[in-house]
Amino acid sequence: MQENATGLSEQNYGNVYNRAYGAFNDTQNRNAGLAGQAYGQFADTQNRNIGLAGQDYGQFADTQNRRMNLAGQDYGRFNDTMNRNVGLAGQDYARFADTRANNLGLYDRAYGNYRDTQGFNLNLAGMGQSAAAGQAAAGLNYGNQAGGLLTDQGNANAAGRVGSANAWSGAMGNIANNLTLQEMLRRGY
Repeated sequence: MQENATGLSEQNYGNVYNRAYGAFNDTQNRNAGLAGQAYGQFADTQNRNIGLAGQDYGQFADTQNRRMNLAGQDYGRFNDTMNRNVGLAGQDYARFADTRANNLGLYDRAYGNYRDTQGFNLNLAGMGQSAAAGQAAAGLNYGNQAGGLLTDQGNANAAGRVGSANAWSGAMGNIANNLTLQEMLRRGY
């Protein structure tokens, strides 16, 4: 059954295709005939227009030649003016280039001075910083040494007083011992 349906659909497709192709060919042939007639009319009109254009072209060419002669004269004047203007522009550009080069030189010198001044200022700042650090270190050392000397002076003073007290104490002890010994010798012990 499937084979029968496939065969019928192929046959119907062929019939439809052949009818459409025939109708297309008929239309093409009619259009080609009409196009041939239209082309004939177009060609006749074209030939008439070309004849009229030839006459118009002669008048146009005469007018063009007159205009070209006038344009040539105008071009000569224009060219002279243009050459003068180009010369003036070249002189202006040369002055501009010289001024620009001079300004660049001035800028380079000013920037060099700026860099030198900056370097000098940075060196001064470094020297000031070093001086301040050195002064601070000297002050610190002086304070440490003065404090140490005062401490040593106090220690020496205290040691002297303790030593003096020890000496007096020892002396008094010795005197007391000697007096006791003398009394004992006098009593015959």
